[in-house]
Amino acid sequence: MAPVLPELMLLTGPVPLVPYGQPGTDALADQLEPFLGDHDAFLLANHGATTVGRTLEEAQHRMETLEHGARILLAARQLGQVNELPPQSAAALRLLRATLRSVT
Repeated sequence: MAPVLPELMLLTGPVPLVPYGQPGTDALADQLEPFLGDHDAFLLANHGATTVGRTLEEAQHRMETLEHGARILLAARQLGQVNELPPQSAAALRLLRATLRSVT
């Protein structure tokens, strides 16, 4: 994920693309399981997005943040200008996210 939106970096972190798994079977859970420890938001191939949290409210807030961020990035790409954060700012946000995840 390109470091563009600070809120997205803090609340969801990197969003991996999880390989396809057949709905209604263990295959979908098996594909998702390796990503659960390090991520809070996921794009499920051929399914859509999902998020997790300590509470349903936290998961919902992350989903709303993910959806809002996707809309912003789409609009920016359509306008031809996606401005990434400076490397120092992106690194500081990643460190803050890691710190916040280890505290909770």
